[in-house]
Amino acid sequence: MEAPPAKVPPNASHVTATILKVLLAASATRDSRPGVSPDETLFAVTADVHTSEPGMPNSGTLARPGKVVEAFSTDPIPDALVGTPVTADLTLVGDTRGVRWWISNVRPMIRPSH
Repeated sequence: MEAPPAKVPPNASHVTATILKVLLAASATRDSRPGVSPDETLFAVTADVHTSEPGMPNSGTLARPGKVVEAFSTDPIPDALVGTPVTADLTLVGDTRGVRWWISNVRPMIRPSH
């Protein structure tokens, strides 16, 4: 008998990153694991992670500084954020059959005024 798939451990990362690209997710993404509801609009975001810290108590942070990730969101990410440093939350979900990053709470970083 085959062993059941092992889930990704609970994780959440609060990151600073630069948004490199935002696209409407391709329909092929919907067939990948973990599954996504076909009635949801999905946005693909490519982000270069600069800093990362745990986003919830007693959890790991799987988003590593220096890593470029493709993450998905059901919330629209404005094109104006491309090339902009942001703060955001990244969570890796899935199991040994496939994983996906989710991005949420995307906000432009506030720069101190001089």
